[in-house]
Amino acid sequence: MRADQLGVTVPVAPHRAHGRGEYTDAGFSVVEVMIASMVSVVLFVIFSTSVNLAVTEMRDTRFRSEAAGIAGERVEIGRGLQWDGIAMIAVDPSAPLIDVGAATLLASEVGLDADEPLVIDAAGGFEARAIEIVDDVTYVVWSYVATAGSGASRVVVFVEWDVEGRAGSFMISTVIAEVTL
Repeated sequence: MRADQLGVTVPVAPHRAHGRGEYTDAGFSVVEVMIASMVSVVLFVIFSTSVNLAVTEMRDTRFRSEAAGIAGERVEIGRGLQWDGIAMIAVDPSAPLIDVGAATLLASEVGLDADEPLVIDAAGGFEARAIEIVDDVTYVVWSYVATAGSGASRVVVFVEWDVEGRAGSFMISTVIAEVTL
């Protein structure tokens, strides 16, 4: 009797195809497995880099949105002041965007056509520099008031932050005109 008639399974050695050492059995060679592994690793690196970039961009957007809120709040404070109160209390010598010696807002720094003289008055409503901390992030807020022409003042608010070595900034500007009745 044959083995298959008795219900016995007999292992069979793989057959060589055309005597070249290639096997006809289905399966993966070591080279195929290595190539598949390398492709998988490359795809994983691309995916994880994309996720990391997306998370970083979301964080930066959150910081920028918070800075925009802080700057907008400062501008609204300026709009709420009496005309003679729209001024800087003093000039901070470490302030960016200005020429401290000439007491001017630098056109090249804020996108203006010409430098504008700062409005400084001890009774003014704007501190040159303030610190705001939101969700453990420190925002340095620089507020400037400059003469923007006859009967108008320009309020510029510049916000800076640095989180884990990634610095960011946001600037907003508005012109407030004197209203006489």
